[in-house]
Parts: sequence; structure tokens; C-alpha cells
Amino acid sequence: TLLVLDTVTGSDAERLYAKLGWMRVGVIPNYAFWPRGGFCDTTVFYRDLSLTPCPGLGGAREEAAEADRT
Repeated sequence: TLLVLDTVTGSDAERLYAKLGWMRVGVIPNYAFWPRGGFCDTTVFYRDLSLTPCPGLGGAREEAAEADRT
């Protein structure tokens, strides 16, 4: 399973996703429009759950670890 997301470049969310292991793809300049006007850059991330699953969401590694525990 491949997840993809984008968030405002330079935001707390961008730092959080990077810290959680999401892979940064790149930045799209002037992609999103702020509610009060003006454009902002957007950073795109992806996460392959078959390689690095999020806790509790399954994936090959988590299933293998669970099998080892039983």
C-alpha cells in the first residue's frame, strides 16, 4: 500500500511527517491558495506501508513481527 500526501512547505506538519519517516518527494511552488489569499508552496510525501508500516496499520513487516511473537 502506498500513501501520498502534501502539506504546506515549512509548516509544523511538514516537520512532523519527515520525523515520522515519510519520504519527501519534492516541493511544488505556488501550488495551494491560502484561505485569506496568496499562494504557498506544497511539499509532497509518500510512505510505502509494505516497507515501513505505520503502527497499527498492518504491512509485511508488522505481520512478520506479529507472527514471531506468537
